[in-house]
Amino acid sequence: KHFSDHPIVSQIPGFVVRFASGLTIEEKEGLSYDRFANTSPASWYQSGPSFSLNPQAIPPATPELKGPQTFAVAVSGFFPRLSQENQAPLLERWEEKKEGAHELARVPEDPHRFGREFLSEAKAEAQLLVFGDSDFIADPYLESDQGGLVVFLNAVDYLAYGDQLLGIRSKALQGAPLDQLSP
Repeated sequence: KHFSDHPIVSQIPGFVVRFASGLTIEEKEGLSYDRFANTSPASWYQSGPSFSLNPQAIPPATPELKGPQTFAVAVSGFFPRLSQENQAPLLERWEEKKEGAHELARVPEDPHRFGREFLSEAKAEAQLLVFGDSDFIADPYLESDQGGLVVFLNAVDYLAYGDQLLGIRSKALQGAPLDQLSP
């Protein structure tokens, strides 16, 4: 099984992810981590500035590049501040420059930058979900497998409403690939 018992994926038999990036997670004290979706043991990753998508030219996976990779993680807890400055970060916006180019520029007058209370950590527990790919919910891939869409919708519902309603959508009928039969 490539899923944890996390409510987002607990009722889903599987879904297909193409060209996902594995997540490297540096755990911080006081936060809990649930690597709720992982690739199969037969998966591997290619490293380097470029890689081949041609199935005839893909080099064989070496042992250090092979094996399950974390695809999605849920982090929960009281998140600490990233900055110890007692002011809000500078407000910036994209501005159009010459020939259609855009540049990030500071907003000159930001009335919300000063005079606010700043906390050293959150007052309530928060959840953060990180996926190693965004294409798993892209239209071309949903034609053959809607499991990714169910995972995404479950993630939105989980963050908005908790886990009370997640089982309803997950129980929908899904196609299941048949195992190859011997002659």
